[in-house]
Amino acid sequence: MRVKEIYNRYIEQFKIMIKKLKNKKTRRQQIPNLLTASRLCAPIFILPFAFTGHLKLALISTILFAATDGLDGMLARKWHATSEFGRDLDAITDKIFAGTILLALSFFAPILLINLGLELIIGGINAIEKIKGHNPKTIIVGKFKTASLSVLLISVFASFYLTISSSLIYYILAQTIALQLVTTVAYYHIHKKKNNQLIEIITKEKLTSPIDDNNIDKNKADNYSKNQQLSNSKL
Repeated sequence: MRVKEIYNRYIEQFKIMIKKLKNKKTRRQQIPNLLTASRLCAPIFILPFAFTGHLKLALISTILFAATDGLDGMLARKWHATSEFGRDLDAITDKIFAGTILLALSFFAPILLINLGLELIIGGINAIEKIKGHNPKTIIVGKFKTASLSVLLISVFASFYLTISSSLIYYILAQTIALQLVTTVAYYHIHKKKNNQLIEIITKEKLTSPIDDNNIDKNKADNYSKNQQLSNSKL
């Protein structure tokens, strides 16, 4: 039920965004979200280019889509257009964008499936947080991880037709995996901490307002006795 509510809310936000894009007064405020949403189109371009051997076009597409990741945030802060919807949209499109490229490149370099798996785990943890009603936020190490992943993907694409040292690519790969692991652990601990806090709150509420079944039964019995006495007096 919670998933459906979140989905419906996002669809409604998309409709509002489109509506505001048509209005000259509010159009500029929606440009950051539009740039973010453009990464949803990444699979349409990158996968066909990669699988048909047009790796140069796949690389150019990757660079262009990756550029929107930094530009959308910069414009949102500059124009005071930041929002919860924009942050959620950015997280979703980042995972789709990175997952698309990793899936395409894994056919040429299977070791990248490690990166894909870690990204899925990170995305899963944040998705659970959102479904539970929490508001997962990007952490600093997560930003470094995203930047390192983008550099890795661009380097692998470029290595197909440019002379790039394999040692350099493996170094970036190791660095990215390390950052992904740190990010995964950090998000897990944040998720666990929030769950523990929620359990503590629920426990305190139960302790401050205990429900005594015996008292409830006693009150019911007393009320029943009074009603019976009242009925007998009337008779």
